[in-house]
Amino acid sequence: MAKDCPKCGAPHEFGLILCKFCRTAFDPEEARRATPCPRCKDLFHEDTQKCPRCEVWLVVQCVFCHELTPHNRPRCDACGEVFAGSAERKAARDAAGPGWGAPGPAPVPSSPGSFGGLDAWASPPPEQAAAELFSSFGKAPEPAPGPPAGWDFSGWSSTPPKK
Repeated sequence: MAKDCPKCGAPHEFGLILCKFCRTAFDPEEARRATPCPRCKDLFHEDTQKCPRCEVWLVVQCVFCHELTPHNRPRCDACGEVFAGSAERKAARDAAGPGWGAPGPAPVPSSPGSFGGLDAWASPPPEQAAAELFSSFGKAPEPAPGPPAGWDFSGWSSTPPKK
């Protein structure tokens, strides 16, 4: 990291990403990865937990794995859970009971657009679909259900009236 500001020459202050005088980044790559303070908009190293200027938290805690992640990221760095709606999802999982989230091997997509043998529309693999299609071949169709008991359709006709 540069010792002095590349624009105005001010000395680097520990913990800051931007020069406090001209707001120029001391290191552009570090500024790209930095966490902005939601209140004062200063940039800080991504591992800073609290803004030293205004004391606002720069991290959020995941409700699932309890790890800390910078507040400006959409998902947890540790477990990958999306933050939007996470409290509701956690409540639903807790209400579903202890067997809901049993640990096991993570499914791996077998090809782009598929997941665990199912494509994005959740249709069965072609072999299974063909087997189901031909399993009823040669069998008589099941009869249609009749009218409910007690109903009289004797005066009804299946042909529409003439105009």
